[in-house]
Amino acid sequence: MRHNSNPVQRLTLGLLTYTSRGPVWAGCAQAAQKHDVNLVGFGSWWLEMPTNFQSQANKLFDLVSTRSLDGLIVWSSALATYVGAEAATRFCERFRSLPMVSLGMALPTIPSIIVDEYSGMCDLVKHVVLTHKRRKPALLLGSEQHPEMKTRLRAYRDTLRACGIAFRQEGVVIPETDRDELIGIEVLNTLLDKRHVEFDSLICGSGSAAASLIEALHQRGMTLPDDVAVVSFGQSPDSNASLTCVNYPYFEQGSLAVDLLVEQLRGGASPERVVLKTWFSTGMSCGCRVGSHAI
Repeated sequence: MRHNSNPVQRLTLGLLTYTSRGPVWAGCAQAAQKHDVNLVGFGSWWLEMPTNFQSQANKLFDLVSTRSLDGLIVWSSALATYVGAEAATRFCERFRSLPMVSLGMALPTIPSIIVDEYSGMCDLVKHVVLTHKRRKPALLLGSEQHPEMKTRLRAYRDTLRACGIAFRQEGVVIPETDRDELIGIEVLNTLLDKRHVEFDSLICGSGSAAASLIEALHQRGMTLPDDVAVVSFGQSPDSNASLTCVNYPYFEQGSLAVDLLVEQLRGGASPERVVLKTWFSTGMSCGCRVGSHAI
């Protein structure tokens, strides 16, 4: 196997993710440069993605082997988007011959770097309810199978209960479309036209979804933040919207993953699990000034 064949050979690490760009890749690349190791990105897509054309990129999985790599970083939570945690865990078993680090989802006996999603959602709900006195929030989630979505929903329900607000199942929307430009239209059609739900705030699962919702709200003649306050998980890289959001430590995840994997390959011990915190930043989408602060 390559990772045992030559102790002086320059290490080659693989990054298995749904994109070969962005802050996770940037964090991995910077750490790879620091450790003087090679980094190969496998820019695949989510497992069993319903869009057949994009799923063809997953043929890249077949290139991952001990013949070409010494170790592998797997963005397992992203791969689990449509299939769930159990199926993603079974999928990762095919790479067990390689030392691994998992991102976003804990895998058995594999060093895993996860993000405290629960606290992040609690921060968003408390900000909307306690800071801005909104009593009728609605929630936009991603795929039901995604392990992070289940954690977010649990945190949403728990925080509403702690704030004395009843949870409304009809106020939770999981869009069928995966096209960002259509998400906002679908969510408002569902809440306003089909379910007739009253809401004064929207908590979104991603910055791109929030940007789409803001555009759809404007098309219906609704204003931010007077009619609806909008907050989200993450900013939208393709939008100029000033969002209040919980930010992910993507860059730190990528950098730390390389550190842990190199430590393994050089004979050191890696922690079984590392939990990173999100951080909160304010924007005008909910009525705050632009800035950052802790809840």
